[in-house]
Amino acid sequence: VGALPALILLPIVGPRKHRFMGNARTVRLPWQNNYFTLIGAFLVWTAWYGLLIGQSPTSGGVLPRAVINTTISAVISCITSLILGLKYERKLDASNASAGIMSGLVGSSACCATVATESAIAIGVVSAVIYFSISHILISYQIDDVVDVVPINLCCAIWSLLAAGVFSEQELVASALSIPSKDAPCGLLFNCNGLGTKLISAQFVLVLSTVALVGSLISLVTVPLWWFNALHDNSETLFEQEDDDDDNDDDDDDPDDDDDDNSGDGDDESSDDSPAPISRMSSLVSPGGSHDQDIVHSIRSVYPDVDHIEMTSRAR
Repeated sequence: VGALPALILLPIVGPRKHRFMGNARTVRLPWQNNYFTLIGAFLVWTAWYGLLIGQSPTSGGVLPRAVINTTISAVISCITSLILGLKYERKLDASNASAGIMSGLVGSSACCATVATESAIAIGVVSAVIYFSISHILISYQIDDVVDVVPINLCCAIWSLLAAGVFSEQELVASALSIPSKDAPCGLLFNCNGLGTKLISAQFVLVLSTVALVGSLISLVTVPLWWFNALHDNSETLFEQEDDDDDNDDDDDDPDDDDDDNSGDGDDESSDDSPAPISRMSSLVSPGGSHDQDIVHSIRSVYPDVDHIEMTSRAR
């Protein structure tokens, strides 16, 4: 529910400054601390068990099964996300690990008490694939989802509801709902007494009705704000401000300084040989690129405490 408004608002609000440079340049902004992100993911993972304890019945082994399936799904999703990052991004990234954990938790939330262990493994793998693919699709369209709320909290949540209609077993559903087994539905893979299609159909209706309801409500708020241009920053861009400042600095130059430079013996030229601090950082990005130096200089002027800036090429 909360991630659907994000999907609607993100293209309207637009990306952060300097997140995307040109048509094939993606700047990975460095002020997201991977260590804190990973710690936060483990804290959420721990708190998730509290939600299971509060929502799952203690009889019939429902709670232990829900805890085990949730753990398996989160672990498998984390490992799959790391493998995908290593294959397609050529690196092991802590952000992929934390996002994989969250994807597994969300992907198993609707069906952790009604599926078997092997089904939890499959749910974790698919959750990681959904997160990784949707996250890169958003980047390809230059949609700046800072914390990947759309691929995790929206797409994996939809997958969780549909997975309940695919992998749920009749006896486990009956145990979780405390109803007779003959009256319990099951997933599409089992099709018990012809009830397999009913559960997946009900899950589809739930997803579509939720999307329609939330989408219509958020549109009532978003459309007026968009109409009055209240969702955008109308200030000048950083590059325009820098150009204006450079022009003003050139206009304000003292002519006496020019006379001193012309009358010098050439020592002033040697004083300019020492590279500025930004040159060292831009060499980490793309050696010899003057445009990259301008980009790094602009980012540093807004975020002076940044120690490292990494720029990666985005696949077209």
